[in-house]
Amino acid sequence: MNGADDARLAGSVELRHDGLGRTLSPGMTAHIAVGERVSLANPGTEPASVMAMASPPDFTRSLAGWPTT
Repeated sequence: MNGADDARLAGSVELRHDGLGRTLSPGMTAHIAVGERVSLANPGTEPASVMAMASPPDFTRSLAGWPTT
């Protein structure tokens, strides 16, 4: 299957919300409600990748304004 490696989740990601952190690893999920502000960081030394699903479909337009650092 072409692109199979591109879809593999790897590493861990720290999700911070309201001053609390939670480390997510492959297979884990987090729900972020409309209006919630969170930050994501890679706490490890290995590259990390995540899969994000957004709803409603036009929500992704608002991601353009998110900071990248």
